[in-house]
Amino acid sequence: MTVIPAEIVLFLRRALYARFARTAGDIDSECSLASPSDMTGPLAEFDRTRALLNAIGWNKKPPQQDDVALDLAVHGPTLIDALEYDRDMSDWLSHQEATESPEGRKRAAANAATIECFLSDLDT
Repeated sequence: MTVIPAEIVLFLRRALYARFARTAGDIDSECSLASPSDMTGPLAEFDRTRALLNAIGWNKKPPQQDDVALDLAVHGPTLIDALEYDRDMSDWLSHQEATESPEGRKRAAANAATIECFLSDLDT
């Protein structure tokens, strides 16, 4: 079991909600063309995302969020994929001068750095 700090759990939950939206979009765009067997991949991803949300809790806000112990053998790939996507999106936002305020860019850069630090710690 690996303890995921509360701050990272909040990033992870946001990333998983975004992953749901992306997967639902994939399912929607493939539905008209796909046979049921072609839906196996997107539905499996949907199930992995749901399972990780079940493990971390669906709706806790910052003051109520606690650290969460997770079995990375079960949830590791989904956790890493979701956090890498969130890190990349935060990094991208940190460079968007036309659409993001200086404070927003700074916050996005800090979020990306926090996620990167956590992911780096997982590697060691």
